[in-house]
Amino acid sequence: MMACKPLVSFLLLLLCALWLTTPVHALPSDKEQPIHISANSAQLDRKKRTATYSGDVRLKQGTLEISADQITIHTNSNDEVEKMEARGKPARYQQKPAENQATITAQANSIRYTLTNEQLLLLENAFLEQENGASISGNRIDYDIRKEIMKAAGKKDAQQPQRIEIVIPPQTINQD
Repeated sequence: MMACKPLVSFLLLLLCALWLTTPVHALPSDKEQPIHISANSAQLDRKKRTATYSGDVRLKQGTLEISADQITIHTNSNDEVEKMEARGKPARYQQKPAENQATITAQANSIRYTLTNEQLLLLENAFLEQENGASISGNRIDYDIRKEIMKAAGKKDAQQPQRIEIVIPPQTINQD
């Protein structure tokens, strides 16, 4: 068993190096940046094409920043990042999607960022805010970053229903 440990460590480092050079979409300059990850531990599953980082995880690539208790990165057959899933109490996400768009800050117990179509899914205690102070909170928020389309839903619980809450700052209302 001890002979396998160096091999597993080497494979883990090799796959991490591949992921660190894989682009993440957003600002054109973001995808040219390396992915930096710090965590207490990492687990690699080559068959499932996943790497799971646990314990005070911090991920950064250009303007993209994710922090969580656990982050799982899914890759395709070309070792390109397809999806990132973050879990925490809360997990946090921040990114400037384009030069002409405000920075998005979000948090939820579960965050899924699908890179291929630039979809952000926030589940449980979801909150999303833009730089101008506009925000939305609810149980679920779906955000199409590319198309700038957002859908939100509260929790349909008979005991404790939760509605969505939206804050629109005055300067946004007055801009026609």
